[in-house]
Amino acid sequence: MAYAKRDAAGKIEALSLREMEGFAPAEPSEVMAFLSEVSRQALGERTTPPEAFLAESDARMARVVEDLIALLIEHEVFDLEEMPKEARERLAARRISRGEARALKLIAEHEETIRL
Repeated sequence: MAYAKRDAAGKIEALSLREMEGFAPAEPSEVMAFLSEVSRQALGERTTPPEAFLAESDARMARVVEDLIALLIEHEVFDLEEMPKEARERLAARRISRGEARALKLIAEHEETIRL
């Protein structure tokens, strides 16, 4: 059961999973509405449905995980060899592709000075 603290208008302003002074039992529908509002505020208003948002953010999160793995390896907290072979191969392929993309971008930016 969830307990809610309400403002003067009766709107939930805080939740707790245990009984506390100033908190009263809340209906599940009220709890869900409050949590949805908190999520919207935390993520900012978005016009895409949650499934589309998650699909769009997956690529960004993959990059965060890649960067985190690289950082852990750099600081010798994690050994790449501990990962399964398939995961190591995927990380290597992405690192190579990112390097190629970076090189192509540099060439495009300096196109007028580089001739083949």
